[in-house]
Amino acid sequence: MGSTTTSVGARMNTLEMTQTANEETVAMTTALKGSLEDLDFARAITQLPLAQTALQASQKSYGKVSQLSLFNYI
Repeated sequence: MGSTTTSVGARMNTLEMTQTANEETVAMTTALKGSLEDLDFARAITQLPLAQTALQASQKSYGKVSQLSLFNYI
């Protein structure tokens, strides 16, 4: 009897956690949908190349910095 109660309790906890996760997913999806609907596409299209250039520059500089070692300073 005790193991059955434990099993049922564990399943209830799992169901509650799953329900909470689903509710959070629905809330995030709703927020994302709203932000996409409110998106100014003209502005986003003009900002995308700037963001891509900044990303490429930071990746290039990280690549150079990550190759440095103490031997470069000697």
